[in-house]
Amino acid sequence: MERIREALEDKKNEYGDLKAPSGFEDSIREKLKESRYKSKRFSILRIASILVMIVVISYNSSTLAFYGRTLMGYENVMNDTLMGLSQLGEGQVIDKEVIFPDGVRLRLDMIMLDGNGVVIFYSIYDPTNKVDVENVNISTSIKGLFYNPGYGGHGEYIQDENTQKWVIISSDSPNFFNQKLTIGLNYHNNSTYYYEELSFKLDRSQAVGRTIKFNVNKNIELFGRNILIDKISASSVSTILRGSLQNIGSLAVDIFKGDRVFYDELEMSLFADGVEIDRLGAGISTNLKGTNFSVRFDAIPEDTKEIWVVLNSLNLRKIIDFEEKLELGEVNIFNLDDQELIIEEIKQIDGQTHIIIQTKENIRIPGLSLIIDGKNFNLEDTIRTELFIDSQGELVKRRTLIFNGIGNEYRLRVKELIFESIYEKEVYRKKN
Repeated sequence: MERIREALEDKKNEYGDLKAPSGFEDSIREKLKESRYKSKRFSILRIASILVMIVVISYNSSTLAFYGRTLMGYENVMNDTLMGLSQLGEGQVIDKEVIFPDGVRLRLDMIMLDGNGVVIFYSIYDPTNKVDVENVNISTSIKGLFYNPGYGGHGEYIQDENTQKWVIISSDSPNFFNQKLTIGLNYHNNSTYYYEELSFKLDRSQAVGRTIKFNVNKNIELFGRNILIDKISASSVSTILRGSLQNIGSLAVDIFKGDRVFYDELEMSLFADGVEIDRLGAGISTNLKGTNFSVRFDAIPEDTKEIWVVLNSLNLRKIIDFEEKLELGEVNIFNLDDQELIIEEIKQIDGQTHIIIQTKENIRIPGLSLIIDGKNFNLEDTIRTELFIDSQGELVKRRTLIFNGIGNEYRLRVKELIFESIYEKEVYRKKN
């Protein structure tokens, strides 16, 4: 130990006797000045670079939000057209949410606006996982200034995330003076109802592409009535075919005469260069302009040379008030709004009444009932439906109707008829 102490003392004396060479101090001063200058210059360049990055990130914040988060998880509820637009960064990021009292949240992620409507992307979730979101039912409505469109869409429940993802598309686009839209939210949870609203501003500078509209003005006669195919509106998101089934004058006459008709199940097809375009939905509405329709298809490819439209079918529903006595053991023949209804046979089997009827193949009678000994019985079931050609060469449908009751006196009551027209004809063609 003593030897170690002596060695350390010798080294201390050795270092204490060291002296700096001549001119060493002046050399060090010059190096320090140069070092401070370089450090200062580097700091200024680094700060400038950081400022530029901040400006770039701020300018593209919506784009980064889009790619980073907004449409994640929507892959299974978007069609190929919407998927392609999302990959191009189209749309307006909203990122606003509503929190309901039970902790369930609805977040409006994004919209895509064009001349055919508004596509709305929203999520329903519970970050605490206390609520099973799969069973959550929130109905929505879209509102603006003089704007309350119908809409359609679909959603998906993602079990791993306890989240619903929804995409809905409005039936029409908001007018130019609509600067804000509101989504109404009706949430039913057990016996409690909640209503909330979520509003956002429209940024029309982020509208998706352009919308091309052109007139068709094609008239078709069906059921003795004039049907107008009015115009086609094509955008990056969808293609909409609009028209009129009954103008306001004809509608007023029917109401006055008590001869009101309703149109159901309009089927049309759209082709682009021989390829059928996916049909996304259809709607029929009656207002002060008459009875109008719209059929929505997927977007037409940009390089399309020719399109054409086929009217497949249309159902007409008519309200009638028909009641007549049935003669047991006989064939009964009735005229229902110029349509023949034949009652071939009436049988009583195990406390039920079986009636075998025949009509033209395109006639349905959903509003049919029996009055048995003064008591009304609705249709219980339909069995043994068959088609055959009658003596006039027409296709006829025979079926057996079952009613839960028997008796001695029978009367037939009909409140509604449906006429099905299978048209399957090209009604419009356009070349570029």
